Amino acid sequence: MQVRARVVYNGRVQGVGFRWSVSDVRKLFRNTGLVQNLRDGTVEVMLEGVQEEVKRAMAAIDQRMKGHWIEKSCDLRKGEPHFSGFSIVR
Repeated sequence: MQVRARVVYNGRVQGVGFRWSVSDVRKLFRNTGLVQNLRDGTVEVMLEGVQEEVKRAMAAIDQRMKGHWIEKSCDLRKGEPHFSGFSIVR
């Protein structure tokens, strides 16, 4: 099943290489999407792909960045991909 996940991380997530680390971790999985800083100081990660692969990517990101984020929110839905690759938005 194809899914789309939107994860928003809160904590010390901007100015610490969070987006670049997310991009590096995500390369280990077959996902599309993006990572970007939001104006409120959080970081948004969008991941699309096969449900199990998206969940594994989210868990790997959580683990790698565990010293930076305090809390996160996640919205996971069925849906076809909107992105053709993965990008870091500035």
